[in-house]
Amino acid sequence: MKKVFVGADILIWQLRGHVEATECLARLAQDADSVLCIGALQRGEVLFGMRPGEENETLELLRLFETVPVTEAVVDLGVELYNRWNPSHGTGRLDALLAATVLLEGGKLVTQNVRHFPMPEIEVERGWS
Repeated sequence: MKKVFVGADILIWQLRGHVEATECLARLAQDADSVLCIGALQRGEVLFGMRPGEENETLELLRLFETVPVTEAVVDLGVELYNRWNPSHGTGRLDALLAATVLLEGGKLVTQNVRHFPMPEIEVERGWS
Protein backbone atom coordinates (compact mmCIF):
# COMPACT_ATOMS: atom_id res chain seq x y z
CA MET A 1 0.00 0.00 0.00
CA LYS A 2 1.26 3.43 -0.93
CA LYS A 3 1.02 6.10 1.75
CA VAL A 4 -0.64 9.32 0.67
CA PHE A 5 0.00 12.13 3.12
CA VAL A 6 -2.55 14.93 3.06
CA GLY A 7 -1.50 18.39 4.19
CA ALA A 8 -3.34 20.10 7.03
CA ASP A 9 -4.31 22.86 4.60
CA ILE A 10 -6.55 20.51 2.63
CA LEU A 11 -8.16 19.16 5.78
CA ILE A 12 -8.85 22.68 7.03
CA TRP A 13 -10.34 23.65 3.65
CA GLN A 14 -12.55 20.53 3.93
CA LEU A 15 -13.78 21.58 7.36
CA ARG A 16 -14.55 25.06 6.00
CA GLY A 17 -16.80 23.54 3.31
CA HIS A 18 -14.49 24.08 0.33
CA VAL A 19 -15.91 21.95 -2.52
CA GLU A 20 -12.50 21.35 -4.13
CA ALA A 21 -11.16 19.90 -0.88
CA THR A 22 -14.12 17.53 -0.64
CA GLU A 23 -13.58 16.40 -4.24
CA CYS A 24 -9.85 15.99 -3.66
CA LEU A 25 -10.34 13.83 -0.56
CA ALA A 26 -13.01 11.74 -2.29
CA ARG A 27 -10.65 11.12 -5.22
CA LEU A 28 -7.80 10.12 -2.91
CA ALA A 29 -10.05 7.82 -0.86
CA GLN A 30 -11.12 5.92 -3.99
CA ASP A 31 -7.60 4.56 -4.60
CA ALA A 32 -7.71 1.07 -3.08
CA ASP A 33 -3.90 0.76 -3.37
CA SER A 34 -3.16 3.60 -0.97
CA VAL A 35 -3.70 4.52 2.64
CA LEU A 36 -4.45 8.10 3.65
CA CYS A 37 -2.04 9.49 6.25
CA ILE A 38 -1.27 12.64 8.15
CA GLY A 39 1.69 13.53 10.30
CA ALA A 40 1.07 13.83 14.03
CA LEU A 41 1.89 17.55 13.96
CA GLN A 42 -0.51 18.17 11.08
CA ARG A 43 -3.19 16.44 13.16
CA GLY A 44 -2.34 18.96 15.87
CA GLU A 45 -2.61 21.85 13.39
CA VAL A 46 -6.13 20.76 12.47
CA LEU A 47 -7.20 20.24 16.07
CA PHE A 48 -5.70 23.52 17.29
CA GLY A 49 -7.49 25.34 14.46
CA MET A 50 -10.87 23.82 15.29
CA ARG A 51 -13.68 26.30 15.70
CA PRO A 52 -16.37 25.94 18.37
CA GLY A 53 -18.94 23.39 17.24
CA GLU A 54 -16.55 21.63 14.83
CA GLU A 55 -15.33 19.02 17.29
CA ASN A 56 -17.40 16.06 16.04
CA GLU A 57 -16.90 16.83 12.35
CA THR A 58 -13.16 17.32 12.85
CA LEU A 59 -12.68 14.08 14.76
CA GLU A 60 -14.75 12.18 12.17
CA LEU A 61 -12.54 13.54 9.41
CA LEU A 62 -9.34 12.69 11.24
CA ARG A 63 -10.50 9.09 11.79
CA LEU A 64 -10.12 8.58 8.03
CA PHE A 65 -6.34 8.99 8.31
CA GLU A 66 -3.51 6.99 9.77
CA THR A 67 -1.56 9.38 11.98
CA VAL A 68 2.19 8.87 11.65
CA PRO A 69 4.17 9.81 14.77
CA VAL A 70 7.05 12.23 15.01
CA THR A 71 10.27 10.36 15.72
CA GLU A 72 13.80 11.43 16.48
CA ALA A 73 14.73 10.63 12.87
CA VAL A 74 11.87 12.82 11.60
CA VAL A 75 13.01 15.74 13.75
CA ASP A 76 16.66 15.40 12.72
CA LEU A 77 15.83 15.21 9.01
CA GLY A 78 13.21 17.95 9.37
CA VAL A 79 15.83 20.33 10.76
CA GLU A 80 18.09 19.61 7.79
CA LEU A 81 15.25 20.23 5.33
CA TYR A 82 14.21 23.41 7.10
CA ASN A 83 17.74 24.81 7.05
CA ARG A 84 18.11 23.97 3.38
CA TRP A 85 14.73 25.12 2.04
CA ASN A 86 13.41 27.83 4.36
CA PRO A 87 15.58 30.66 3.03
CA SER A 88 14.68 30.08 -0.63
CA HIS A 89 11.12 28.69 -0.45
CA GLY A 90 9.72 29.71 2.92
CA THR A 91 9.44 26.12 4.08
CA GLY A 92 8.20 26.33 7.66
CA ARG A 93 9.14 24.10 10.56
CA LEU A 94 5.96 22.03 10.43
CA ASP A 95 6.29 21.72 6.65
CA ALA A 96 9.87 20.50 7.03
CA LEU A 97 8.79 17.92 9.61
CA LEU A 98 5.99 16.73 7.32
CA ALA A 99 8.45 16.49 4.42
CA ALA A 100 10.79 14.46 6.62
CA THR A 101 7.92 12.16 7.59
CA VAL A 102 7.01 11.59 3.95
CA LEU A 103 10.64 10.93 3.04
CA LEU A 104 11.15 8.43 5.84
CA GLU A 105 7.78 6.69 5.46
CA GLY A 106 7.62 6.72 1.67
CA GLY A 107 4.65 7.72 -0.42
CA LYS A 108 3.55 11.11 -1.67
CA LEU A 109 2.24 14.37 -0.31
CA VAL A 110 -0.95 16.09 -1.45
CA THR A 111 -1.18 19.78 -0.51
CA GLN A 112 -2.12 23.16 -1.89
CA ASN A 113 1.12 24.62 -0.49
CA VAL A 114 3.40 22.97 -3.04
CA ARG A 115 5.83 25.91 -2.90
CA HIS A 116 6.78 24.94 0.66
CA PHE A 117 7.82 21.45 -0.51
CA PRO A 118 10.51 21.96 -3.19
CA MET A 119 12.45 18.86 -2.15
CA PRO A 120 13.13 16.90 -5.35
CA GLU A 121 13.10 13.59 -3.50
CA ILE A 122 9.45 13.99 -2.46
CA GLU A 123 6.53 13.35 -4.78
CA VAL A 124 4.25 16.34 -4.23
CA GLU A 125 0.84 16.76 -5.83
CA ARG A 126 -1.41 19.79 -5.72
CA GLY A 127 -4.86 18.83 -4.46
CA TRP A 128 -6.66 20.93 -7.07
CA SER A 129 -5.98 23.72 -9.54
